[in-house]
Amino acid sequence: MNTLSTSLLNARSPDPAHSVRNHPTGSVRGGTILAVIGLLLLMPGIFALPPIDRDESRFAEASRRMVVGESIDDWIVPKILDRPRLNKPPLIYWLQAGSVRLFAHEEANASAPNSPSNGNIWAYRLPSVLGALLAGLMTWRLGCRMFSPPVGFTAALLLMSCMVVMVDARQARTDQVLLATVVATQWSLWEIWHHRHRRQNTNAAWIAMFWLSLGLGIMTKGPVVPALAGLTIASLCLIEWRFRWLWRLKPIMGPFLTITIVAPWIVLVGERVGWSTFLHTMWDETFGRSISAMEGHRGPPGYYLLLSPALLWPASLALVPALYRGFAVGLNGGKKSEKSPACRKSGWAGRDQELFCLVWLIPFWLMFELVATKLPHYVLPTFPAFALLASRTLYAKNTVWRPMMRSVAMKTAVGGWCVLSAGLALGVPIGLAAVGNWPTTPSNLLQLAVILCGISAGFVLLVQFLRQGEFLKSQLLAVLVAFLLHVGFMTIILPKLDSIWISPRIIETLNEIDPTGERPAVAAGYQEDSLIFLGQGRIRRIAYADLPTWIQEHPSGLLILQEHPRLQDLFPSNLPTIEGFNYSTGSEVRVMVLPCAEVDSSLLSEASES
Repeated sequence: MNTLSTSLLNARSPDPAHSVRNHPTGSVRGGTILAVIGLLLLMPGIFALPPIDRDESRFAEASRRMVVGESIDDWIVPKILDRPRLNKPPLIYWLQAGSVRLFAHEEANASAPNSPSNGNIWAYRLPSVLGALLAGLMTWRLGCRMFSPPVGFTAALLLMSCMVVMVDARQARTDQVLLATVVATQWSLWEIWHHRHRRQNTNAAWIAMFWLSLGLGIMTKGPVVPALAGLTIASLCLIEWRFRWLWRLKPIMGPFLTITIVAPWIVLVGERVGWSTFLHTMWDETFGRSISAMEGHRGPPGYYLLLSPALLWPASLALVPALYRGFAVGLNGGKKSEKSPACRKSGWAGRDQELFCLVWLIPFWLMFELVATKLPHYVLPTFPAFALLASRTLYAKNTVWRPMMRSVAMKTAVGGWCVLSAGLALGVPIGLAAVGNWPTTPSNLLQLAVILCGISAGFVLLVQFLRQGEFLKSQLLAVLVAFLLHVGFMTIILPKLDSIWISPRIIETLNEIDPTGERPAVAAGYQEDSLIFLGQGRIRRIAYADLPTWIQEHPSGLLILQEHPRLQDLFPSNLPTIEGFNYSTGSEVRVMVLPCAEVDSSLLSEASES
């Protein structure tokens, strides 16, 4: 490990022709160490955090339904409370259900009282963790082949430690599996395009990998991967005005591999839910999101550019230099000083690498700047390209960083990054602990103090390295600071903020009233998806107006009711309530759990009608 870190820090501007086997960061040992680091970055919090609303809990519940389902139809059509959930293809549900089958099958199939308080959500999160890890390892190999082993190793670290990946990998959602398919698709596309001048045929394995990963990408999140690959291909063709290399992709036979992966599920689900319903859902999830903001997730053009320093943090230290060098080398061929001796005669040494990263990054980013629906993780597929550009720039201290640091604008940008880093690494955990009703027990305070001291020490040393012009060391220290931040945030602070984890407390109360889990239960008002998931299929949603009828039909049932002004006089005054902050709606809520026998259904009917 010490030899590897020394080699990484002592590496100079790498030669693209440098053999992977000649540097420890490109060896099997280097890959093993990278995988261990990746797990250390991505794992903290997946066991401690309860199910998160709303997306994660929806994915987890649909996957749980597959695990406990008794027919093949349950695996073809994802469902929540018997309603099809078709806004995402099924690969993520299959992976999550498979993970639960391997590690937590008995608990997923049990009734609520016998299940863990968090529903074994960690088992549903494993595909996301492994997807992010696989994306990092493939970025490492791609960086080794594009530039050199140190660049690939550092790029993988930057990708796996960036804010969006670190947060999203701890949730049972699609995006980290999507990221893995993106890197696989772009890596194979790079191998095919980069060798376009060779007379011999392209290795069939790269062609198969391209169309296979394209199909898996479609089965993960629909048209995202084809759109990215299509924009990359179109940009390469237009910039060079060369099209013959496209035949290396086998555009006639290759798509059959993708169709073989995608078509069977489309046919099966279309037959079961109806083609009209299926096509309408696909339209809403693709063109509908592009034309109008869905679920209030809107933002103006420039939304992602404005957030990029935080989304890419800590790699955003190299944001400006990476783009500057990427455009200078990728579009203009670069300076002679940056060319390897073996390639100087070509006049374009290094151009392919930077150009490919730019056309991977820029067109897709611009497309989502124009799309109406905006969420921070939508531009995640471009992050590997940025990580490669940023990593390469960190090894160009003399040719990029030192000249740029002479300008006031660059000094201001680095100073702003330091302020952002201090705000994220120190301000966020301290602020949330202060205002979030965090339990200040001696044990909690000691753990938080240790984390904050580590973050502070790392940050001070980081700033010192920046002042000395040691930008690579500063970036690696920033990765360490990000790791400490997420350990503290995801394991010490967030899981212990009981005020925001309302659903687990409701389930605990429900189980105290009904230890056997045999009485039916409904929820009105408070109906978050985490409650449905933690109820293990036991809890149904209902409108306030339908409560009287349900109570008459289920006199032994249980009610989960969010406090409502019209209903507050109908229940016993000494009834315990569960209070907290619903972060999904941004409002304080009070929830009651009570048997139907304690409610006067006639008065409830009058209140509902009024």
